Amino acid sequence: MTDKLRDYETLVGARKACFRCEGLVNPSVCAGGLFDSSDIGVWSSWQGDLNAFAIVVGQDWGNEAGFKRQSGLDKPSPTNTLLKDLLESAGLQISLPSGVPHRDELFFTNAILCLKPDRDQKSPQSQWLANCSAHFLKPQIELVRPALVICLGECAYNAVLDTYGIRPGQVPFFL
Repeated sequence: MTDKLRDYETLVGARKACFRCEGLVNPSVCAGGLFDSSDIGVWSSWQGDLNAFAIVVGQDWGNEAGFKRQSGLDKPSPTNTLLKDLLESAGLQISLPSGVPHRDELFFTNAILCLKPDRDQKSPQSQWLANCSAHFLKPQIELVRPALVICLGECAYNAVLDTYGIRPGQVPFFL
């Protein structure tokens, strides 16, 4: 086992034990943990290359109802198809999620790794972003050390910038 894989497994274990955010549900306890995986998040089971050229950061995966309905797996959807097509237009080839971990050439994650309760679709709270960014997002970026971080939406973008103390418009940084 490589040091990188060992560090990733430690980070996954920390995520499974995290209950910092009031109002969120850790996948490790949703449905009694039945659908939780050995990845940091649902998206990382779709694309989880620890040596990825790029990390794609989304806002959050969703809520408990969706997680249970999909048995904790990302599945083909119009959103995932659009994301695949957009990445391919930039020369990054990936497969659609199939319920089987893919390692292609990317690493996908979310700014918030836990689930919103029930069918909740509310906007993320700033404390959720601050907690997850400090404890999980920054360590993931530093573990993978990608050449490129792709943020999907303002929430993910601000989470990455805040994690590194960067203001919008500042000179790009290098890890």
